[in-house]
Amino acid sequence: MLTAFPPDYFTATYERSGNVKPYSERGWCFCESSWAAMVNDSRLVLDLGKDTGEGSFNRNECKQGRKAPVLPAEFVVQLQSKGFTNGSTDSPRVAVLYSKGFEERFSVVTRLLYAGLGWGDEEARAVARVLPHAPALQELDLDNNSIGGESARVLAGALRHVPALQGLSLNNNSIGDEGARALAEAVPHVPALQTLELGGNSIGDKGARAVAQALQHTPALQRLSLQANTIGDEGARALAQALQHTPALQVLLLGGNSIGNEGARALARALLQHTPALQRLDLRSNTIGDEGARALAKALQHTPALEWLDLSDNSIGDEGARALAQALPHVPAQQRFFLDSNSIGEEAKAALRTAWGTRGSRSVRVDRGLTLNA
Repeated sequence: MLTAFPPDYFTATYERSGNVKPYSERGWCFCESSWAAMVNDSRLVLDLGKDTGEGSFNRNECKQGRKAPVLPAEFVVQLQSKGFTNGSTDSPRVAVLYSKGFEERFSVVTRLLYAGLGWGDEEARAVARVLPHAPALQELDLDNNSIGGESARVLAGALRHVPALQGLSLNNNSIGDEGARALAEAVPHVPALQTLELGGNSIGDKGARAVAQALQHTPALQRLSLQANTIGDEGARALAQALQHTPALQVLLLGGNSIGNEGARALARALLQHTPALQRLDLRSNTIGDEGARALAKALQHTPALEWLDLSDNSIGDEGARALAQALPHVPAQQRFFLDSNSIGEEAKAALRTAWGTRGSRSVRVDRGLTLNA
């Protein structure tokens, strides 16, 4: 979309046409941009009017301001304020074209990727209104927007219309516990869900408990992200108990929360019994100490598929590090292990390096910025 005139357009530099109405007021521009913005990937609709022409091209800046998709009836109302050279014939014609295009595209669309568009509650509600027209939808991505809890509730109410949904991503919004509870209540309506991403949303223990209750309805879940929230031991315990209902879980991301030793012990008990397919466990930037590290170390031999374990930036000392070192030989699939930014002395680090050195071409990081290849 070229929504702005060149800076020197209203000078003698250009031979101008008679129509100098702003882009947003032109009927055909409005229609064409509405069609383009229906279901296209967020990277593929750009407002070049936002590019200053100075420095390198900023794609992310040009993504901002894109309209949310609207129902045909809403489109007709908005169309009434737009100008056409031949309004009496063009306006009703494009209304029919939009309605036809809307139904054709939403009836078959499988992915709606609306990440990083600067959308807020109004746009989230617009998305909720179009979801009933997308019965084949498998992936909905609204990451990195500004969606709040009440709008998350409206979105959740629309999920019953997309029973084939496999991936729902709302990372880095502002849904909080209220939004997490609403989405959790909607989960039984999407039994095919494989990916649930709710990181960076100020979700605390209440929201985590609601998500945990929903996990009993997600037997196909493979990836769960609740990182960068405010979940503590209480929420971690609830999630750990719920893992018995997710035998297919491969990725569990809980970094950047407030999980301590008690939460780590609960997760360790779940690892012992319920996570045979787990490949990646992220617990970085929590408050886990030696006690939690010891519990996790005992559980590692029961995670045969684990490839990636991140315990960096916690409160683990020498005792916990040595327990983890003793457990490493019993995790045959593990390829990446991170323990940097803890309180580990040189002797314990040496024990980790020695334990890792028997494992072939894999790596362990025990100091920030330093990866040691076996």
